[in-house]
Amino acid sequence: MSSATDELLDLHDWLRTGEARRIRERARLSAAALARDIDVTPGAVNKWELGLRLPQGANALRYARLLRRLAARESGS
Repeated sequence: MSSATDELLDLHDWLRTGEARRIRERARLSAAALARDIDVTPGAVNKWELGLRLPQGANALRYARLLRRLAARESGS
């Protein structure tokens, strides 16, 4: 599997379990700030975190990569 595939699989798991939101909140990053960082609307982030929509394409990859960086920073990696 490619790195991008792994990132998207992790993202879907994190969204399904609520971990995506917890990662963002532990980083003390608002949904609006995260949205600015990945160039989407705050509403999109909220819908993703609530399970109403799934991010697609480049948006999904940017979101997954930002969450991975936040999680790595949190764990000290």
